[in-house]
Amino acid sequence: SRCVLQAAITAVLVRVGASSPVLDLEETSFYTAAVFQNAIVGGDDAGCTPSPTQPCHGPAVRDANLHKFGIAMAQARAEGADIIVLGEGAVDSDLWNPGHWQRHFACESIPTPGMIAPCDAPGSDRFPITQRASCLAREHHIVTVLNYCDVQPCQNASRPCNGSSDVFCCPASGVELFNTQVAFSETGELLAKYHKTHNYDTAPDQGETSNGLCCWPPRLDMQYFDTSFGVRFGMHICFDILFRTPGVTLALDPALGIRDFVYSSHWEATGPPMLPAMEVHQGWSRGLGVNLLAANAGLGYRHAGSGIYSRGRALAEHYDPNKAHDDQLLVARVPKLGARTAADSQALNQPRDRFMAPPVPAASFQEWGILPGSSGGETTVILNATVSSGGFVCTLKAVLSLFPHITDRYLLMAVNGSWMGRKNLPSRSCVVVRCGNLSEQQCAARATCADYQDSTCAAGRSLYTVAEDLSASTVWDHIELSGNFEADDLVLPMVGTSMGQLVEDSNIDFAQGSMRVLLDRPLLNAMLFAIPTASSTDSPAWANGVSDAMLV
Repeated sequence: SRCVLQAAITAVLVRVGASSPVLDLEETSFYTAAVFQNAIVGGDDAGCTPSPTQPCHGPAVRDANLHKFGIAMAQARAEGADIIVLGEGAVDSDLWNPGHWQRHFACESIPTPGMIAPCDAPGSDRFPITQRASCLAREHHIVTVLNYCDVQPCQNASRPCNGSSDVFCCPASGVELFNTQVAFSETGELLAKYHKTHNYDTAPDQGETSNGLCCWPPRLDMQYFDTSFGVRFGMHICFDILFRTPGVTLALDPALGIRDFVYSSHWEATGPPMLPAMEVHQGWSRGLGVNLLAANAGLGYRHAGSGIYSRGRALAEHYDPNKAHDDQLLVARVPKLGARTAADSQALNQPRDRFMAPPVPAASFQEWGILPGSSGGETTVILNATVSSGGFVCTLKAVLSLFPHITDRYLLMAVNGSWMGRKNLPSRSCVVVRCGNLSEQQCAARATCADYQDSTCAAGRSLYTVAEDLSASTVWDHIELSGNFEADDLVLPMVGTSMGQLVEDSNIDFAQGSMRVLLDRPLLNAMLFAIPTASSTDSPAWANGVSDAMLV
């Protein structure tokens, strides 16, 4: 018998109607999209406890998740959805399990797109996940995007690997394993498969690469697919969203005409730059002016938060950090955006004067008290703070009407360099994070720790390790955050309120590397995350990411 055959799936149908914000003239038609946040059955990440009726690994787990997909797909199609997107590793989280037996059922040789529909292919026992997904897409007549593991022979002339931490080599098995996003048409045809470009590695020996997933150095894969309802979708997975490739490059190429993206993730919410997922989704959609269909896992505060976005406007979203297992189906009508022109791409971020950043200095922390602003009267606090790092300057202005008890403290950070892991995530970032009642040193140490628990970090842990860390109580009237970004930086505006909830799109003004946010709920964090061009990260200044910060 199957385990966990029936899922408690909540449907939220959001339609664009008279009460929605006024649409631009270029938004002349729509399609209907669904994302399914799957609280993955099985696997260690889901807190699975094995029993005779619920195994944690193996084919029963894979089949149980695929059965849940079928339920969600039927419901989405009943709501008129043309496409459904599922999360990263949602078929079987043993995608990340280095154990050979466990991973055997999560990985298979995915066929080449464009051949016979896998549902009809002979010898489909060689790719059971692909075959089942193809048949589900056909059965429910819906374009389907899901994520699992592809097994492919090593590239010709690859050298043999020596040791588990070796990279850019061929394992003794003779095959490479890829974290893979796969798209099927509503008739079950395999439209495209995309191999994740940027593995989530928090250190050279910690993450997807050390668990045997290809590839380091990153091997760029640029994939997109066309649908019968006239929309072309770009593809990317989880950590890819913070890099220039593939998503940003696809979006900024006017020849491709891609304004819509499918995004599968199993997000980690440790703290900056890994803020709660919906903030990142909204910022990416707004910063690039695109539609984003984002499906996350439904596993607690760390791996949950899904949504459907159009140029930063959340058409449907859901994040409940207090729920350990949270299946959620979101459905929304999505406007078809007009083709992007070269002028549109150039106008995303208006140029500022270019500057050459010197080598990043050691961190410098300053004490900065909260004092009433002279221009605001006795009932208002106006904060003005500035921090800098390697010639990059961040400025914060915040206005607060005084309340009897103000318990939150906030840290302003300037980051000019590579964030975490293999030092391959370069950014110029202006960040504001809630510290609660932590000292400046404690908050800064947690905000720069990449793992939830890490004895090598000064604080021994990251900023967010439990759902309660996302709670905030201070309601600012508004904040203004800005930085002197370079002309070619792509700046993503991200902001979140207590428990990782979004700010209404109409309350965010963003232009030229500056963001002004009106707030009616407690502020959790805000970030201007700039993705630089490759040419601007070649100097030694990018060897290490060091932040300058102050408590405000």
